[in-house]
Amino acid sequence: MEKKFPWNALAIAVAGACIGLGLYLGRPPTVGPTPAPAVAATDTAKAHRELVAWLESQRPAFIQKCWEPSVALAAEPARASYTFNLVVDRDGKEVGRGISEFRDAFRADVGTCLRGLTERVTISPPGDSVTATLTVTLPN
Repeated sequence: MEKKFPWNALAIAVAGACIGLGLYLGRPPTVGPTPAPAVAATDTAKAHRELVAWLESQRPAFIQKCWEPSVALAAEPARASYTFNLVVDRDGKEVGRGISEFRDAFRADVGTCLRGLTERVTISPPGDSVTATLTVTLPN
């Protein structure tokens, strides 16, 4: 009986050698520590003020698109509060938003409507990401 050559074992060994060589040669040369990029100081207070101003500028749309249709269906509760958790990146563009309702007086349909609005926050670049938690009471 003739002995067969183990081609599978040879193929595995050659592939492993090629991968190892590729990993070794593909590494960038290490010269020294990489300097940290320069980052402007974050003006969190200014960003917070701009987020409050943006939220207040949206109040008429909140009332017209979300509050008034809800009140037309049911008069109570006469007021409801919603907490906005807004996150902007270092360029001042919104990257995250959460809207929650207070348990004591809320309108679920208004909360759902507010979550569906597509207008996104844009403020002057704060230099780093900023998170703000702000409360809005509707209708005033």
